[in-house]
Amino acid sequence: TFLQNRGYAFAQIHTEAVVDSTLNVANIRMRVDPGPRARVDTIIIEGNTSIDEKIVRRELPFREGDYFSRSDVSRGQRELFGLKLFRLALADLPSQPVDSTVTVRYRVRESRPRFVSVQTGYSRAEGLSFEANARHRNFLGGARQLSLSAFTRTGIAAQPESGRNPVESVNASISIRQPYLFTTRLSATVSPFYNRLDDPNQNIRFYEIGVTTSFLLEMLPFRHVSFQHTLSRAVPLTTTGLTGRFDIYDRSVVGLGVTAGKLNDYLNPRRGFLIRPQIEGGGLLIPSGVTFIKGVIEALGYIPLTRRTNVVVSIFYGRLKPLGNSRQQSDTETEFRFDPIRFYSGGAVDVRGWGLNAMGPQVARADSILFDESGKAAATNAHFEAVGGLAKLRGSVEVRVPIPGMDDKWRLGAFIDFGALSSSVRRDESGRILFDENGEPSVRDTGTFRNAAFQFGSGLGLRYSTPVGSVRLDFAVKINPMDEDLLNPEDIVLYRKGLRSGAPDRKSGRRFNFHLSIDRAF
Repeated sequence: TFLQNRGYAFAQIHTEAVVDSTLNVANIRMRVDPGPRARVDTIIIEGNTSIDEKIVRRELPFREGDYFSRSDVSRGQRELFGLKLFRLALADLPSQPVDSTVTVRYRVRESRPRFVSVQTGYSRAEGLSFEANARHRNFLGGARQLSLSAFTRTGIAAQPESGRNPVESVNASISIRQPYLFTTRLSATVSPFYNRLDDPNQNIRFYEIGVTTSFLLEMLPFRHVSFQHTLSRAVPLTTTGLTGRFDIYDRSVVGLGVTAGKLNDYLNPRRGFLIRPQIEGGGLLIPSGVTFIKGVIEALGYIPLTRRTNVVVSIFYGRLKPLGNSRQQSDTETEFRFDPIRFYSGGAVDVRGWGLNAMGPQVARADSILFDESGKAAATNAHFEAVGGLAKLRGSVEVRVPIPGMDDKWRLGAFIDFGALSSSVRRDESGRILFDENGEPSVRDTGTFRNAAFQFGSGLGLRYSTPVGSVRLDFAVKINPMDEDLLNPEDIVLYRKGLRSGAPDRKSGRRFNFHLSIDRAF
């Protein structure tokens, strides 16, 4: 390989072995024959019918006249697959004389240019979801891709944690991807979009129309740099209709992300690491209704202990710093705009003892109080609203071992997770929540973890390796839950309004959680 990457296309190793069976020894001689150093004389492209040959040649990292490099030939094969125009791309050296020139051949088989898919899924927290995609792989030629996609979370048949409500959303977009910008490593995508989100747990209701422009620089698998800019107009809604809305505002957010690492398997890794730092800012290039800087760094490590046992370690840290007028986080309008930007914790890929965004400070809310004929009070749509935080720290350690009697695809995982948000709800000496002049819970959040409560979850889970990643079924328990984690939100609302006699009872069943998910390193 060393020689073939430096021009010696015909390099070979000849091995001879002489075995002495009496002494149980073998003498081995290895003779390296580098052959002549050769330049690429001809590049042959076979199998392309509708794709212009110049598009194929454009993706190759070498030209006629360059010294031969085995790694460049393999990289060219990867680049052709990356176009998603071909379902087969093979590279080889056809039969030829051994001299100072070399012929390289690529044989390809084209995919159908149009692709349509419809998918559905289910999660306990969000219910049924549906996704539809349509793609043209060679839109207007040049290997450009036109994609139309739509995704919706319906909330149908959802069974979230007690006191939580299913999140409903609609996302639709049209995107055009240009795979070649001056080099095969750089691509660009322009994507107009429409998003609508209705999350009653965090009082986040709005729709947004905008466009995202992104650039991706790919060096190797799991080693790339991305840059994107999103310009949009958000219309916040306090109900599912347009009545009572906050002011319409514009968003301008730029982001830069880096992924670095190396894994032995992309979908079901057992050895390697990934590091993903990201930074984004609002209002840095164009005036925006939200101005901030937000940084995140996440690291994953897969450490083998034996051939079939390994440890998975993850750590996440994020920090959000509001700027300008956005520093007034206690302002109702500003707080609403930052609801989807702040950090939250809990869920199937977070601290697993809690449901989605259910870990950390929570405030019990209800739409209204109703009384029946006997005068008994009931709260409608009682739920917990997550406070979120300006900073987040989360980590996890999981040991995965084989299951006796099961094949190699099955694993048993034992894990412990921890997490903390920088925010805390102010309370008096008796533990009652303090409220501000607007009747909202008073929150303390300095962006540090000085007053934060670190919470831990632990449990066991099954792992099954599939072609799309490892399917996980986890049973988790809250080790040190807060009071709100074990109480019914309706009981809290009625108690604080003096409509319930006696403090709310703790529900021991709220200490446990089940999660079904797909674990993917990327």
